[in-house]
Amino acid sequence: MYANEAYGKGDKTPVAKAPGIAVSYAGPDQKGANVKVTKLRGSFVPAVFYWRVRDKQECSMKSDLPMQAFERQFYATADSLKMSTKLNGGLLNVRVNSFPLKFTYYRWADLYYFLFIYLQKSDQTVQLVHTDVQVSYKVTGGYNPLSGGEARVPVDVAEYRNVHAGRKKVTQFFMRKYYSFSADLGRQCALQIYDQLK
Repeated sequence: MYANEAYGKGDKTPVAKAPGIAVSYAGPDQKGANVKVTKLRGSFVPAVFYWRVRDKQECSMKSDLPMQAFERQFYATADSLKMSTKLNGGLLNVRVNSFPLKFTYYRWADLYYFLFIYLQKSDQTVQLVHTDVQVSYKVTGGYNPLSGGEARVPVDVAEYRNVHAGRKKVTQFFMRKYYSFSADLGRQCALQIYDQLK
């Protein structure tokens, strides 16, 4: 529930495309809810003097809003670099073949009761699944056709940890960072392709 709500807060502004460039997502996508949650592990042990909770979930997102963040920044970067001048009048077709669209949420808590007092130890983390961004591109048309190529951005993001905030706040904060990160991936891919175009 919280993941779907946080996903929906992504920027829905229509993407302003750059001239001579077309970006499309060709990787696997899911149907149904914006975020599909799969329980990987879960246990709850209620005892007289001890409670234990373990909860691990994998969240798979639709590509729509993350790819819009990616495209928005890709086009903006390409425009600022004047990438279209390197295309010799042709069209740059960019296909995003893989993109990080999964993250895991893990929470554990131990609660110890000692007569009238208790001690609680807990932790929760959100981790983006390491899926590198792989992009293939080709330039078609123009007076001097260029061969295509590939760009790849490794994705290795540290887990986000927050012991004190609730699940909702942790998820919302992670998703805000994720959208910003998705946009930066667009910038990095545009820079790689720009450097490869002769």
